[in-house]
Amino acid sequence: MDLPLVFDIALGLLFIYLILSLLASEIQELLTTLLQWRAHHLKQSIEILIIGDSKDSTEGIEFVDKLYSSPLLKALNQEAKGPISKFFRMLSHRMGQTFRTLTGARNVFGNQRSGPSYIPSETFVKALLEDLEIKNLIHQKSLEVLQQAIDEKLEIVRRLLEMLRQETNDETFLVGEFEDLRHRLSTIHLDFSQRQITFSTTMGQLITQLTTFVKNTEVVLQDNDHCKTFLNKRLPYILDAIATPKLEPTIASVVQSTLEQNHLIPAQLKRSLNTLAQNTQVQARELADEFQQFETSLAQWFDQSMARASGVYKRNAKGIAFIVGFLVAVVSNTDTVYIVTRLSTDSILRNTIVQAANQVEQGQFRPSQSSANVEAPEAEDSNSTDLITDTAEQIQDVRDAVRLAMEDLPLPIGWTPEIVKQQQRQASGWSFPILRRLIGWIVTGIALSMGASFWYSLISKLIQIRNTGDDSSSKK
Repeated sequence: MDLPLVFDIALGLLFIYLILSLLASEIQELLTTLLQWRAHHLKQSIEILIIGDSKDSTEGIEFVDKLYSSPLLKALNQEAKGPISKFFRMLSHRMGQTFRTLTGARNVFGNQRSGPSYIPSETFVKALLEDLEIKNLIHQKSLEVLQQAIDEKLEIVRRLLEMLRQETNDETFLVGEFEDLRHRLSTIHLDFSQRQITFSTTMGQLITQLTTFVKNTEVVLQDNDHCKTFLNKRLPYILDAIATPKLEPTIASVVQSTLEQNHLIPAQLKRSLNTLAQNTQVQARELADEFQQFETSLAQWFDQSMARASGVYKRNAKGIAFIVGFLVAVVSNTDTVYIVTRLSTDSILRNTIVQAANQVEQGQFRPSQSSANVEAPEAEDSNSTDLITDTAEQIQDVRDAVRLAMEDLPLPIGWTPEIVKQQQRQASGWSFPILRRLIGWIVTGIALSMGASFWYSLISKLIQIRNTGDDSSSKK
């Protein structure tokens, strides 16, 4: 068998694979949409992330269901609007219910009928933190520390004034001024409670007000030698106590407090949050920076988990692609062994298919891998799970090119009496003739699972090699 004949046989076989791969990918995509495999797998992956491998954790599943009910995540699951879209949406729900009834599987979406197919890491982190109310607890803890600082430092000033009143025998000494100071500190506390200023700014203003008050008191008593001597002895220690700022609570302590108060948080999630919070505390100085770093760490943690889940989904999708490809091969009776035999003996059929393959390749239509196989959700910019999709125009171009090339094209597939008779004749020497056809179907199923882009790429390369060989032969 000469080399050009081998190229033609291979080219004809690859073209048939390309045609059926497009059909198989459409079937798989339809099943993926109707049975919500992407959304189903994403929800299960998040359950594993939060609960761990223990699927018996009823409280953990309820926690994830509650998280899915948050407005941020529900907004990602857009319901159909038009009547036709609603019909297919309803059909999808019915098929999902039937599938769960037959398989005994639970509804992973809980009380909802569906879920988002893709969740950005930033949205997941915001939904999780809102559910745990960590941001509010951080502000609450900071308010408590600030109030404690105000009370302690005001008490230092109050004691100073009491001693000065005894020294001056003036019970009304700076009473009004002290009340004004208390009011100014209350205003600072109010500004922080309304999130108008940061904790460090608040503490700075607090220390400035107290220090200024004490120094002004010294100025008022500068003509009183007895009080001046008293102040010279104690004032450095008082100013030092006032100027020492109270430290804001750490993100690790806040997270720990949250986890201790909420007993519904799964143990796996508690361990993960504690570890991330402790690592964040080492990397940041202020609580505001710690919280931002904590959000970033949570997003990276989610992305890494979704990257692993994406790999699992792709492997599962590959298995589904083989099953769909095998069923397409059986239904269409696409027997690779029989096709190769026909192409090697029927020159008219071989040349016709080769010509059709050339027409498709010359159209320069290139379907991507996503048009052939269902991809797992992945994150944008390498962060966790966006769907790799093709434009409808690209896929339609490929279909149009194949459709034009297939007009009146006789393919060696199908259950026609002539093809079945030829298959039986070729398998007459086998002890179990059906085994030969089964092998041909399995090979076809494996081939179709590779995807249309894979076969189109091989067709393009094979045609280039074949044409190069023809040019070299003609020059000789």
